[in-house]
Amino acid sequence: MKQKDKYMRKILIYSFFFLASIIFFLSCEKNYSSLTQDIQIDSPILFAKIYVNYAWGYQYSGWYVDLEGQIYEFDEDIEPKLDITHNATISEEVLLESLQSASKTEVYLDLHVLSEMIKLINPSCQGKLTDPQNVCMDFGKISYFTFIRNQKGDIYRSILVYQAGDWALKNLQPEAKELFVLLRKHVDNDTSQLPCSLQ
Repeated sequence: MKQKDKYMRKILIYSFFFLASIIFFLSCEKNYSSLTQDIQIDSPILFAKIYVNYAWGYQYSGWYVDLEGQIYEFDEDIEPKLDITHNATISEEVLLESLQSASKTEVYLDLHVLSEMIKLINPSCQGKLTDPQNVCMDFGKISYFTFIRNQKGDIYRSILVYQAGDWALKNLQPEAKELFVLLRKHVDNDTSQLPCSLQ
C-alpha cells in the first residue's frame, strides 16, 4: 500500500472514529449512565477472535483487527494473552503489547466494511448475554470481542459479541449478531456455522 494511500486511510478512519465516539456516548448513556463519561471507541485492538482450549494440551490462537482495519494473527507464543470474558477491564498498555506481539498481515478490511462494523459497536454495548449453554466437550471456546474505552484513563472494557465452544453464549442485541456475521465473512472469510455454537 502506497504511503499516500495509508495517509488518506488514516484521515478517513480517525474522522469516522471521532463521529462514532460522539454517537456512542449518546446511544449508551441510558443503559450505562455511570460508565459512559468520556467513553471512546479508540481501542488499539478494535475486534478480536480468541480461541482457547485446555483439553489435550494448551491451545491459544486467533486474530486482531486494529484501528486502521489491518488484520493481525497470533498463536500460543503471543504475550500477553487476552484470555478474557465479557465486561473485563484491560489496560491500554496490555492491549498494545498484545497487538505488537501478534503477526501483522498485509490484509486490510475494506473501509466501507470497517465503517459498517464500527457503527454496530454502539448498540452492541447494550446487549444482554444468554445464559451459557453446554453444547460440546473438549472443544474449548472461540470468542469474538470488541473493546471500548471505560471512563477516564487508559482502561478499556471488553464486549462479547459471540462465543462458541463447550459453553456457548451470545449477545442478544440484533446489531451484535450482525457484527458477528460481518466478522465471520470479512475476517474469517467463512460464512458457515461455527461448530459448537447456538442458533
